[in-house]
Amino acid sequence: MSIEAKILFLVKLMLTPCAGAILSMVFTAILLRHLRRWGFAAEVGGRHIHAEVTPTAGGMGMIAAFTLCILFYDLLVAIYKPMGLDNIDFRFFIPVGVLFLTGVVDDRWGMRPVVKLFFQIAAGFAAWYIGIRFNSFLGFELPVYLNCAFTVFWFLLYINAFNLIDGLDGLAAGLALLASLTMAVVFLIGHHWTEAMMAFTLSAVCMGFLRYNFHPARVFMGDTGSMFLGFVLAALGLKTSQHNTSVFALIIPVMACGVPLIDTALAVWRRSTFKILSKRSWREIFSADRSHLHHRILDAQHGNQSRTAVRIYILALVLGLVGIVTSLMVDKLPMLALLVIACTMVLVLRKFAVVEIYNSTEIVFKGLAMPRRGVLVDILHPMYDIFVVCGSFLLAIILFGNMGTEQDFLYRTAIVGLVVLAVMFFRRIYKIYWLRAGTPDYLNLVYSISFSFIFILIINALLNLRSERPLNLIVLLPVYLLSVVMILGERIHLRCLQMMMPRYFHDSEFSGDNMPVMLYGASMYLSAFQVYSSIYLGKSGMRIAGIIDNDLALQGKYVYGYRILGDISMLHDLYAQYKFRRIIVITPRPLRENYDILQEFCRSNNVELTFFAMQEAAEPLQIKEPDNEPANQ
Repeated sequence: MSIEAKILFLVKLMLTPCAGAILSMVFTAILLRHLRRWGFAAEVGGRHIHAEVTPTAGGMGMIAAFTLCILFYDLLVAIYKPMGLDNIDFRFFIPVGVLFLTGVVDDRWGMRPVVKLFFQIAAGFAAWYIGIRFNSFLGFELPVYLNCAFTVFWFLLYINAFNLIDGLDGLAAGLALLASLTMAVVFLIGHHWTEAMMAFTLSAVCMGFLRYNFHPARVFMGDTGSMFLGFVLAALGLKTSQHNTSVFALIIPVMACGVPLIDTALAVWRRSTFKILSKRSWREIFSADRSHLHHRILDAQHGNQSRTAVRIYILALVLGLVGIVTSLMVDKLPMLALLVIACTMVLVLRKFAVVEIYNSTEIVFKGLAMPRRGVLVDILHPMYDIFVVCGSFLLAIILFGNMGTEQDFLYRTAIVGLVVLAVMFFRRIYKIYWLRAGTPDYLNLVYSISFSFIFILIINALLNLRSERPLNLIVLLPVYLLSVVMILGERIHLRCLQMMMPRYFHDSEFSGDNMPVMLYGASMYLSAFQVYSSIYLGKSGMRIAGIIDNDLALQGKYVYGYRILGDISMLHDLYAQYKFRRIIVITPRPLRENYDILQEFCRSNNVELTFFAMQEAAEPLQIKEPDNEPANQ
């Protein structure tokens, strides 16, 4: 092919996504005139947020535009036969057709979730059968049945992720647009031109549909469109695993579709924890709710759909850019790429998984508080400690030592694990109730681990004298450090979660309108108030804005997790900024001058003034009546 012919071919090739955008707009405009007359209409009410009846199943226009563009692309490839470009197997549209019919029926007449799930599984199986599958999983060849199961699960995950996220004007189409653009760039980096063109075409089709779907939406894509988008993006994601066998072959498409997948994971997590807390049926995991990511951000944005969608677009764009950047560094800096992805996901979950983490923490603490589960907890902690020590030992040997024979490895692992376990039992570590642990308990834990490794060093010296499978000293130091960090960290996190999660949840933007409260005084009593607030903060509807304290050395610092905002001279400025409705005095004996200032300020600004007191009393403040729940005290 001459240079002129190649240029002409590339120009014609770029017509494919351009035609996709135009055809999508045209087909959607045509459907818009007829959908409601055909009975495709989304009613108002329930968990739906649209205010008037809106035509649905507009995804039919996207599917038609995408199909015609792929036909056009195949025709160009067949005529010019360029190097590096292949025809797209038209059997690809068999599972697309299954999902198309399923979506049309569901949008028009409704369909039971189990029946819809059956057809989604059928589409996933059809995709696997025609070759859209995992060739390997992280470099390992899979048996046929596992390959099929993983492939079907992958398609189910993406299909339902976009189905669940389609609850806001323009959201699913916009996220699919960004995800397909991300995948297109990744494919271009890897010189996979056919898949890149397919991804660009999908993004163009979504762009054309957004003309009528962005707020205020004139048409919804319905299950017809959302399942189609999920399926195509899942298929493109599988293409990355066929070109690359590393873990990033799976991580990058997950990052590209990060927002819908995270929302789906949070939905299952949230509904599962809610089921455990409320003792409802497991069938309610599949029921709809209004706690999805877009619902929470919509509430935080006071019902502004456009701003909510743009905010989620930005989040998806960040995840997509992280996926692109890591794809560039994966060959030379794989550990750095993995660290970037891990940090990104931690930040996202910390920001948006507030409800799920809070529910999970509550389940853990309720479970630990049940006497009948005390035996289970006593078993789990030693098992966790053994897992950490043996896992650290294995990692250290792989990095710094020689594993030797299988018998040598098991022998040395048994010595390390049994010595640590024996010392922990001897020092009564497993008799400590870690939800009520104090500083001496944590020091005792560190001393116990240290004594364990001193004994291991002694055993190692004896083995060296007899030359019987000695332990490498270079291996023991990282094992010791990892064991201290992991075992001590787990105990500390139990306590920190119990103390901090209620406050973190009620301070988050998703917790609703809580009354801002200002604390006065950063005395030692603040530690007791922290325990008190972790129990009653949510019930009282308070949100701690910060602390006022006159100690100049504390200004701007954090005390027990609360920030010192200023001294008493800044009272009026802080009130104008934080609009607090109550001041709680933590200091047991405030100065008369400061007390008079607080009283006068509260009286003139209609702010409630209360005092947190710790003292003995002749009678309990409250007596708990017997119920079915276990008592915490």
